[in-house]
Amino acid sequence: MAYNLYLVTDYLGLTTKAAGGLMSAAILVFVIAAAVAAATTGRWSDRWARRKPFVAGASLLMLLAVLAPAAAPETWAYLLFFLAAGVAFGTYTAVDQALMVEVLPGGSEGAKDLAFLNAANALPQILAPGAAGLLVTLLGYPGMFLCGGLAAAVGAVLILLIKRVR
Repeated sequence: MAYNLYLVTDYLGLTTKAAGGLMSAAILVFVIAAAVAAATTGRWSDRWARRKPFVAGASLLMLLAVLAPAAAPETWAYLLFFLAAGVAFGTYTAVDQALMVEVLPGGSEGAKDLAFLNAANALPQILAPGAAGLLVTLLGYPGMFLCGGLAAAVGAVLILLIKRVR
């Protein structure tokens, strides 16, 4: 999100004025997709008593989402990315919190464990803009997207390796 304007102007080649309209539409698509996904997948996860397939699936969907703009610097690919990323984000945020709570050991150190989880969630958000800038400089926008997809794939594998949760 931090490089959205640069992505649209430098990578897609839009003017600043056109970029504003496209970015607004993309954010709207993302928010609606995330809200619908969060509302539905959270319920499904609870009903089926399954967490890992949803969280790993969201990570794999993010991998697929980044392939569109990596392969095609086009408006349709950008919007497709935001649609798929919205579904992935909504699913991930709805179910990942439940997964994290289920893997906590419990006991009297719950607050410490939750603080650690919150720090683990915040750190990537703090580091991502700088890493993205470096990746764009070194590999271009397609390389940045592909590195993001690789990170999502690794995340999916790591989620599937959790033993204590279904």
